Amino acid sequence: MAMQSQLLFGNQSHYYLCHYKSKAAGSDRLSQSLLRFKSGCDVDVEAWCSCAVEELKKLSLPENTLVLRVLSSSEVTTQEVTGLDRLGARLQQELKVHYQPALLSKTRTTRPVKQLSRAERSTELADAYLFNTPYNIELEWSTVLVLDDILTTGATLQAITKAIRQKLPKIQVLGFTLAFSERTAPLNTTISLQSNAYKWQPGGWIMQETDPDYISLESLKTAIRS
Repeated sequence: MAMQSQLLFGNQSHYYLCHYKSKAAGSDRLSQSLLRFKSGCDVDVEAWCSCAVEELKKLSLPENTLVLRVLSSSEVTTQEVTGLDRLGARLQQELKVHYQPALLSKTRTTRPVKQLSRAERSTELADAYLFNTPYNIELEWSTVLVLDDILTTGATLQAITKAIRQKLPKIQVLGFTLAFSERTAPLNTTISLQSNAYKWQPGGWIMQETDPDYISLESLKTAIRS
């Protein structure tokens, strides 16, 4: 597996492990596993965290990198331990970066964005995020890495980046997600995207719980890597 990357909003780097393609139909193992990651299933969380750490090591992030995670629609501060928190903790332990999710907060709860259009997402998240830092943070960190599970339009990452750069206009902000839904790809605008795990409707992904189809942790990690 080679970690993939793209530039968002002109010059912001976004890294991800896998993506949804327009020909994905029927049973899609990784999409199902991502749902279980979001639900906190131990095997799926461990598999995705392990593979993410393997790939992020290749970026050679400086040790003064700050790592944050996105907040759910119902959170205004980090209130529960999620799979992304476990990933952040692993990155701190193995890459010696600094996972401090409490530095990111929201001014209000927001509507779930999966049912919203690109424009509606931007409006919903406008000025919702706050970045709370010590005065001399620019002397401590050179890079911020923002974690999320799936990126669709990039509206959440853009809102967080704006909040960070209001305090630190010159700092490098990177995005990392486990998956990228290529809904804007040409084929995806005409071909229905649907499987046992998910389907696309205008405005966002509709996902449902599914039963595991892996035999072991290692078999799932092998699927992610490939």
